[in-house]
Amino acid sequence: MEIKHPSPPLGLLLRLLDQRFSSLCAARLEKIHLSLSEMTTLSMIHGNPGVRVTDLSESLWIKAPNVSKIINRLEDGGFIRREPNRDDGRAVSMSLTPKGLRAVEYGRKVAKDVEREALHGLGAVDAERFRDFVVTALANLGPGVADADRASRQLLLT
Repeated sequence: MEIKHPSPPLGLLLRLLDQRFSSLCAARLEKIHLSLSEMTTLSMIHGNPGVRVTDLSESLWIKAPNVSKIINRLEDGGFIRREPNRDDGRAVSMSLTPKGLRAVEYGRKVAKDVEREALHGLGAVDAERFRDFVVTALANLGPGVADADRASRQLLLT
């Protein structure tokens, strides 16, 4: 008797896709000695010059103390610089150094390459439709998750 296996739930498939995508990106980012979290933070700083830690924490859904640790590593590595915030003397604003800008450009290339590999065999129209379906599913699950699309587009396009 042949045993039938149920089709895996969509949530599991998306989780596996995310894990594989993240794993491939992280492995390629090791070349420039950055983690995926550090690259995402650099990309957000690039797209939002002068951004504050509290804003990054909210946008990245990472607790402020953990964002501060990432920021410290990025500053120690020469990827970013911190300056007093013009509008709030207690706050610090961040911007990329030339090294940070080169890292973001490399990270963007890595993300695009992995995305291209993942969507190999799909035409441009189907690839965009797939993206739209995922964004719609995220938006359907509640407020705030649609921001993930904005963040991902910023990571890939800014």
